Amino acid sequence: MGIKYYKTLHREESWARDDSSWKGTWEVIGIVGSGIGDAAAPSLLNRRDNWYTGRGQWFNAPTIVHKHDKYRVQIPAEVLLKVVKADSLVFDSLEDVFNVSRDNSILMALYLQHIHRELSFLASRGRRFGALLLPPVVIQTLDTSIKVIDPLFQRALSRAVRSSDRYHFNRGIALPIIVDEIFSGLYRLGVRSGWEMIYMKPDILCLGSILGFLGAVLASREVFKAFTGTEVALYVVQAGAGNPVSCQMALDNLSGLMKSPMWDGRTERLKRYWDPEDIAKISKLGVVEGVVGIGTILAVTLNAVEDQNALSTIVTAKLKEQRIIADVAPFGVSLIVNPMSGKNVAKNLITGLYKALESVVLSIHDIRTRDGMPPLQSYSSSLSTKKFISSASLASVHSKAFIGGSRGSLGSLANLSSRYANSQEEGRAVAAKLEGAKSKDLLFTGAAASKEPTCTGVLRSYLTIKQPSEIFVTCFSPDDKYLIVGLGNSAIQVYSTQTNALERTMMPPNADSRICCTAISFRPDRPNSKTRNVLAATYADGRLIHWHYTSGQLLSSVTEPGNETLLAVTYKSDGSQYATAGSDAVVRIHDATTQKVTTRLELGTPNVSTGHINRVFSVKFHPTDVNMALSGGWDNTVQIWDLRTSVSVKSIFGVHLSGDGLDVTDDGQSIVTGSHRRADALQLWSWKDGAPRETIPWTLIDDAPCTKLYTAQFSHCRSSTPARGYADTNRFILAAGGGNVCEMRMFNALSKRCVGMAQNFGRSVYSCAVSHDERLVALGGADCALFVYEVDVMTPIDFAY
Repeated sequence: MGIKYYKTLHREESWARDDSSWKGTWEVIGIVGSGIGDAAAPSLLNRRDNWYTGRGQWFNAPTIVHKHDKYRVQIPAEVLLKVVKADSLVFDSLEDVFNVSRDNSILMALYLQHIHRELSFLASRGRRFGALLLPPVVIQTLDTSIKVIDPLFQRALSRAVRSSDRYHFNRGIALPIIVDEIFSGLYRLGVRSGWEMIYMKPDILCLGSILGFLGAVLASREVFKAFTGTEVALYVVQAGAGNPVSCQMALDNLSGLMKSPMWDGRTERLKRYWDPEDIAKISKLGVVEGVVGIGTILAVTLNAVEDQNALSTIVTAKLKEQRIIADVAPFGVSLIVNPMSGKNVAKNLITGLYKALESVVLSIHDIRTRDGMPPLQSYSSSLSTKKFISSASLASVHSKAFIGGSRGSLGSLANLSSRYANSQEEGRAVAAKLEGAKSKDLLFTGAAASKEPTCTGVLRSYLTIKQPSEIFVTCFSPDDKYLIVGLGNSAIQVYSTQTNALERTMMPPNADSRICCTAISFRPDRPNSKTRNVLAATYADGRLIHWHYTSGQLLSSVTEPGNETLLAVTYKSDGSQYATAGSDAVVRIHDATTQKVTTRLELGTPNVSTGHINRVFSVKFHPTDVNMALSGGWDNTVQIWDLRTSVSVKSIFGVHLSGDGLDVTDDGQSIVTGSHRRADALQLWSWKDGAPRETIPWTLIDDAPCTKLYTAQFSHCRSSTPARGYADTNRFILAAGGGNVCEMRMFNALSKRCVGMAQNFGRSVYSCAVSHDERLVALGGADCALFVYEVDVMTPIDFAY
């Protein structure tokens, strides 16, 4: 209805007519977790449907929780362009949260700035939207059950889409607003309609809730006029709606509501169901991130732990002990009372919920005490994304080395958690089993234990393989058939990307387990090449070895005189030359046929040329100019070399490389660097003059822990399938590292926004790689495990930082 109405308003435009030559797709603007069918954001459910095609842009909305006797706004990090004062984010009551005076706050300005930035970018990409689909106040999600949205953000969205001159896709006409209250409408929130609470008048209103099987759609007169004509209007309604039984059920529910003991005839609203003191008690539990009671709904958000499904299983069982059947999701619990019920029903439910959650906390505390771990602390609300806490009752069970998309040991944990929750007697038995387990494959969470990595955005966990040593190199073969891994014990492992099986292990002769493989580069196959599928590998003892990686045969082995440690190797795109570098600060260019050094790139007379004065960790040939190369390392410079004169013609200063943190776009115009430091680590530079183009923020939150980078690179796409919102080539920038935060982040190279993250690694990530078809991402480091992720570009782009 909304898009039809919008097209009618634009009937003077050629693209709005039914016979238009414009073949684009009409889309909606919404909030993640809302919508239905193609108008819903991609999720775990609709991704499995072959008919689903996401048609819209969905915003991650700020939410409201009650914690430490205050109502707090939790804001997705991509909205926080600067730190907001606490008085804009903390409130004494829900009434203050919904107060329309907040429209004059700095937070409203930040919301509008974020929304306008996103919509302007989408408009510049040719996207066309026909409606804003908005669920007022609350949404149901798969991970947290029910979330309460900041009403200020919803008002900002409605104000943005009704701006008449902001975006070329609306051509001076405001987008219609569709308010979806199938779940929340008609007094479920305590008032007649949720849009009244956020002070926003919709064009189309969808109602359900206490209407039972009946659904009602209300629209303004202008919307109805859009359907006038000679053709029969077709509108599909849900099954069962409109029949006499459904209508009578709706009438009985509405009339019964007026007789409810909680009905306030003076205000025509429901009285408060949930006691603020009970809400405050629940919010102080260590397992609870926050809680909100609004209308007939009580929504509890659980803290994140290592195995969230196991926690929700325990919570469900504890609630059943209190004879409560609730909606329990991995990150949340929600209760909904019948609006015809009295306050005593709500009191009994919230009391039982408190007892159940308190029992979970005590159980966790007991096991942490037995294991000598610190007690579970109450969660402190954060402005950024979820913080992960440890819980000794949830063990991460690691199989020794597995290949595949699922981890059977986690199923065993879920079974243990289910048994633990069934009865106190079984609970004690499982606790004793966990306490007495000494197997190296059973790791308890805690300060000294390994974390279970997580992924978000466009990344989907695909494969994890335990390794005998640290991983220093990950790379995909040019045809993407193999994933190559260089280890800290000198070994190179070759995995098939078709079967996920380990094909072979290549170990240098007289290998020292303390000597690591430091770099790998694939030799391009030339027409006159006698041997194909060859890679060059460098080692920390100064050796350079060429391997035939499809057979495991060693083809040649050389040692560079005077270079104790080789740290980098790269082949020119035509395969005629390769470059090496290492501890002696000299970049050597070799003839690929004879393997002899033809050129030395090094520090010269100060009046003649510059060069490196410390270790060189990364070398690259220019992709389009065969006479140019660049290198970087510990001396805080990137040198750009002219191979014809062996002279550095340009220098980029302030870049501190401690790994393969240097790459060039396929057109040769931009350079990316990843520095091993806390601030300004990921940067883009101009090849033409070496000037800085942009610093890509690792996080948008001031003083937040950042990653010291070891690696940074562009993806080099060979896929013929275009991805909406991405460049045709070099779609992604990947960077990873360690320090206070050990993680890998994936950025949209076009918008410079983070679209995927792999986080919570126990130790530093030394290397990451993306396949040439951009289907897989692999990474590894000091955790001694290879992590592989699938890339899903169906996910809405510009994912939260």
